[in-house]
Amino acid sequence: MAARTLYAAIRDGDLKARKFRRRTVILHEDLMIFLKNLPEVGVQTAVTTVEVSKN
Repeated sequence: MAARTLYAAIRDGDLKARKFRRRTVILHEDLMIFLKNLPEVGVQTAVTTVEVSKN
């Protein structure tokens, strides 16, 4: 998971974070709660169709 994604989750209030000086700190428990609350991937959501146009 990219840092940008984590910062967006923090900004949106989906992930708890703390500050230590200039560092953003995420506790293990808070990360596990965030990950457990993510939707599960099913067969239909895991496969997407992408159309590519050739010009």
